[in-house]
Amino acid sequence: MAIRIKTISATDLRPANNVTKRNYTTAITVGGTAGKVVGWWQAAFVRLPGSPNFTSNTVYPLWGHDGNNAGNFNSGQDGVVWIGGDNASQGALRLRPRRTARSGNQNGYAAANQDFTSVSALTANGTDVYLLVYGEQNTGTDASPVWQGWFARVLVGGGVSSQVIATALATAYVTSATGVLLSQIFNSRPATGAARSPVNLAFENFAHVNGDFPWDTANNRPHHDALLALAAGTGAPGALHSYASLIAAQNAGTLGYANLRADAKADLSFYWPMSSLSAGLANSGTGGTNALVQSNWNSLTGGLEDVASFTPAHWTTNPTITEPVVKFHGGRGALPYTASGTYQAGTTAMQRRWVLAGTSTPVSGFDWAAVGTFGGGTWSTTDTLPIGNFDLQVRDTNDVSRAATMSDFLVGTVVLTHGQSGMAGVNENANAPKNVLNIALSAGVQGIFLEGSSTDAGGGSYVKPTPLITRMIGGQTPAGLTQGTLLMMNEWQVHNPGHPLLIANMAIGGTAMADWAANATIGQWTYLGTVGEPGAGSAGGVGRVGHYAWMLRGIADVHAIMWTPNMSSVQATRTAYADAIDARFTVTPASPWLVLPPWRGHRSPPDGSSTPGKRAEHVAFVAERGARGILGPYWPDIVMDGNPIPASTSNPGSLHCAFHSNATLGGSGSSVSDQNQVGQARLGRGIGRSLAWAYDRTIKAHGPRVVAAWFRDGARTVIEIELGRAVRTLNGAGINNQFWVSTDDGATFAKTGFTVALDATATRAVLTSTGGAWPASNVRVDYARAWPFGPADGDLDEALTERKLDGLLYDDQVHRGGVNLAALPGNPLTSANGNGVAVAARGTAKLLATERWTGTRNVTVRMIAADGVTVLREKTLAITGS
Repeated sequence: MAIRIKTISATDLRPANNVTKRNYTTAITVGGTAGKVVGWWQAAFVRLPGSPNFTSNTVYPLWGHDGNNAGNFNSGQDGVVWIGGDNASQGALRLRPRRTARSGNQNGYAAANQDFTSVSALTANGTDVYLLVYGEQNTGTDASPVWQGWFARVLVGGGVSSQVIATALATAYVTSATGVLLSQIFNSRPATGAARSPVNLAFENFAHVNGDFPWDTANNRPHHDALLALAAGTGAPGALHSYASLIAAQNAGTLGYANLRADAKADLSFYWPMSSLSAGLANSGTGGTNALVQSNWNSLTGGLEDVASFTPAHWTTNPTITEPVVKFHGGRGALPYTASGTYQAGTTAMQRRWVLAGTSTPVSGFDWAAVGTFGGGTWSTTDTLPIGNFDLQVRDTNDVSRAATMSDFLVGTVVLTHGQSGMAGVNENANAPKNVLNIALSAGVQGIFLEGSSTDAGGGSYVKPTPLITRMIGGQTPAGLTQGTLLMMNEWQVHNPGHPLLIANMAIGGTAMADWAANATIGQWTYLGTVGEPGAGSAGGVGRVGHYAWMLRGIADVHAIMWTPNMSSVQATRTAYADAIDARFTVTPASPWLVLPPWRGHRSPPDGSSTPGKRAEHVAFVAERGARGILGPYWPDIVMDGNPIPASTSNPGSLHCAFHSNATLGGSGSSVSDQNQVGQARLGRGIGRSLAWAYDRTIKAHGPRVVAAWFRDGARTVIEIELGRAVRTLNGAGINNQFWVSTDDGATFAKTGFTVALDATATRAVLTSTGGAWPASNVRVDYARAWPFGPADGDLDEALTERKLDGLLYDDQVHRGGVNLAALPGNPLTSANGNGVAVAARGTAKLLATERWTGTRNVTVRMIAADGVTVLREKTLAITGS
């Protein structure tokens, strides 16, 4: 960007400290060389306003010294660069640099004319841009200086017809050590009798250089090639340059121009990019903190404004930031992230900072600082960022206008959802409608849904995996994601406000864990494969898992398994699969496996996914993961059918809630898909809640389960079941079809022959026989043993089943609601006993463990009498769990 005058009578730009003139016969250290007798030069890119902002026969100051620091320019000052009308034409503008010596008011030029009127007219049309350069040069030696004053202007993008003029300087000016070279850049103050810069005059990239400009020894003037390199002129030989890169190459002797004076040296002492009124006024040169400041002459606001940059394109060649394929970093704020990129020629140092996304507020501890590595045209920085949403900014340390930003970078939790095709996003199935409930993301949600395009699109062929990335932001209503995914994000947000979550959908329709573990090949790629980016035209050995590992930089904070019915029944296969995943996500080799027992609903035995055996496989997988295994909740109330069920058959449909082909389901075709959020929507909430619970065990997620069971007395007509916590039903409905009893030690179970009620504490279920006494041995009980309301129960239509869900047991807590239901419950957990829990006779008191946790907690321990009911003693103990 650049800065221009918007209105007169407001503000000026001035260096905080004037740039003063020194005795130019005195040697200084410059360009890395001591003892040099050098001059100085000033340069700026200027865009002249068009009509009617110029007035005929009027001169206007561009920059220089106003003698009274009040905007008045006259012949008694050290120097001013003017531009003005020439005779009668306001379009014939002449550059009129003026130099005088303060001592005796002596003319500083040997020539009688103080103005460089021999420079041809400039065009003032509001569009043409000129590089204006003005200075003094030692054209002799350090021992015997010979001084030239000169002025040059180059039309940006123009040819070699640049105008350059040089003239000898008077000794009095050169040797005088008094006076000011620069105190103001342009003047918009309306002082009586004073000239002022015209409205719409724009400036950018102003520099004051102590030292010599690259000099043409054949023509005794500033070198055309150097001017053209700065202004991107047509025919400019070699590299294009900024002030900094030109000076660096000159000092290093690498410019390579013909007839170039070899010993010229310089230092970029003052450089104001003027890219904006906020950031572009700082001095990026070596002259300390001498920033440009806005002087407000009459307490008016405004006067100056930011406009688009007009400097040649090579000046705005910014450093680059290599954006990752997925702008998300897992590790929950504990893993370092390395960002990298490139920088342009002439850059000698770079800085980075992280700011809160969309702001200029630095993240604590991550303000501007040098990048970690720098050299060979590339840079990198490694930072361990906190959880949140950030922008990365990088800049040239010496030219802060050269900068780049990578926005919207998230740091949080990465969850790989293995086998969760039921919550697929934009690609899992071409016929799957998304977000049929029009779910909006809750305020504060920050997340990404990641999946590959390499899935089976409705029977199509498998192709090379490519990423599909959906950004999730609070308040949006994404159409391309399922309601389950969106509600998973919303539930996570409830427990982890502002904590970004990346959901990586690893599902591939129609495949099983055994296929993945065997690294089977389908089409052009393999399931697991190598880690990397797929090659063009084929995966090149990179598999789906390998591709995810590459995109996520080897980080998976948690693996969530909902793989049913395709969880392998073979332990070796399960182990091989987990090992293969760990071998690719190597940065987080100890990440937990959160295993959610079978969830697909509305199935009836003998369907394998409705039996305890399928749950047992999941429980076994948890045990096989050791300390990394977490047994998640079980939902018996997922009743949603996959496809319409013909009224003439009991076919339960595809049972896959991602594969709906229309919005109505059921034999009558009258029920809206997931209308009461008991299918995919409930599933999404449950996974989000369970994921939060995996990291914070104070969050309720598991719900009731069979902890222990006993006969109330010797009559054996009542069984009391410890549920682990207080529970409830919806709408006060009676408990319905959830408990099962076996009298042959688990060989068979039935859910008839007894009634069920809660005791007064709501922590126990009481089963009362409606027949005789139960046997004295081989009696077992179970909870949610099979789907509560399968098609075999006559409930072919989803809508007919939903009301029965009111009678299920849930956590005694309020849960976020949905359509038609004032409050939806938490999620119960199966007893995780494939063969139920044995019913004990009256016996000794026992300690009932109801939770698993890590760290130290205060727990209340109860000693129960032999009747299994009476509390004999309670005590609070500090217990450490692991």
